[in-house]
Amino acid sequence: MILNIHKDNSAVLSKAICEKYQILLLCDEQNTPHIGYINQTPPAAINEIIKQHFSILPNMQKINPKLFYQNIKFLPFQEEVKNHTNNISALLDCIIQSAIKYQASDIHIERFGQDGWIRFRIYGELESCSMLDKSTYKALCSKIKLESRLDITQIKEAQDGRTQKIIDNKVYDLRISVLPLFEGESIVIRILSKHKKHLMLEDLHLDLSHLNIIKNNICKTHGIILITGPTGSGKSTTQYAMLESIKNRNLKIITIEDPIEYQMSFATQIQTNEQLGFSQALRAILRQDPDVIMVGEIRDTQTLELAFSAALTGHLVLATLHANDISSSFERLLNLGLNTHTIFASLLLIISQRLLKPLCPKCKKLQNDIWYADGCEYCNMQGSFGRELVYEICEINEEIRNLAKQKGFENLPKQQSLYENAKSKNCFSQEELNKLI
Repeated sequence: MILNIHKDNSAVLSKAICEKYQILLLCDEQNTPHIGYINQTPPAAINEIIKQHFSILPNMQKINPKLFYQNIKFLPFQEEVKNHTNNISALLDCIIQSAIKYQASDIHIERFGQDGWIRFRIYGELESCSMLDKSTYKALCSKIKLESRLDITQIKEAQDGRTQKIIDNKVYDLRISVLPLFEGESIVIRILSKHKKHLMLEDLHLDLSHLNIIKNNICKTHGIILITGPTGSGKSTTQYAMLESIKNRNLKIITIEDPIEYQMSFATQIQTNEQLGFSQALRAILRQDPDVIMVGEIRDTQTLELAFSAALTGHLVLATLHANDISSSFERLLNLGLNTHTIFASLLLIISQRLLKPLCPKCKKLQNDIWYADGCEYCNMQGSFGRELVYEICEINEEIRNLAKQKGFENLPKQQSLYENAKSKNCFSQEELNKLI
């Protein structure tokens, strides 16, 4: 049974009561109310409070402490949502400000059954934050479409838009994606901060030997470095960290992105659009006398061929590609139409990466060679905190070229596999490690 916070939790149970007795008003997939408790069933006085709102007393349901602490943090937000239902403009501002406060990368506004839901993606996990009644959900969807200059009358086609918000004197770019559903719409808002701190390579927690390999290759005058991994694996962050390490006034750095996630000094940044795609932009910037080119994503054969051609003609190219690991990265290059000669003539380095949830540093423990964490106040009883980069690296040298010719790409040696790299960090549960198997 999937339980979520009930939309009337704040109206029925105050935050003080919830924290004191460690209870929550929850609802299941059929919107049936339940009283969730961690250790002890609530006293009779709580039942008297609940009876004032429900004709039939909700079922008592013992819940995992993680579920309680995951939801208790959103109670102030739910109260704010409730207070702003009569002012949709204020409600939208409240949602965006709260998402930034909770360090969410995306806001999801969707309809499940008769109700709308607000969910935030925080450290890669999608967390349910608050329910919306049907009329508020519809009004909020229309407001978001108006703010991003989309057609509010069009409810049967996907639409993409953008807008900006200034919060605490900081500018945030908001990328809006609207998708029609059987009933209602699904809206996802990507939050991009122009004031986000630029990470350096040293901030990525790379092993010293791997850090030196990357630094040696990004200082070369030509060739291509590929960063591969699934969506949301931090590829763009790694690209920016590389650029931060080499940028200076004497280099012409041009980036092609969709969207531009960070603003960089001493870099010419190009935002793609319907008229200017990755391949068109890449072809155009080769006439701009660049030294370093960053390609936000290689999506098609034309862009791939242009990127490798640019690497052959005296440019350092940093590009990302969707692939699961280093072996599948080579397969993807071949499937997109590159031949072995072109790959080895241009390719300097492949980095395949993931973002995993590390165990909380305050409460992690080692037992029988397995790390685990029960949860504590620091991690909000979740047992994990933030995200950590894991990766595997393959530097293309003469030995690698010869091995590929003899044994094929799938047998190429790596500095460490993704699993080995994650295991060596001593900060992941076995459940997280199993994601790499």
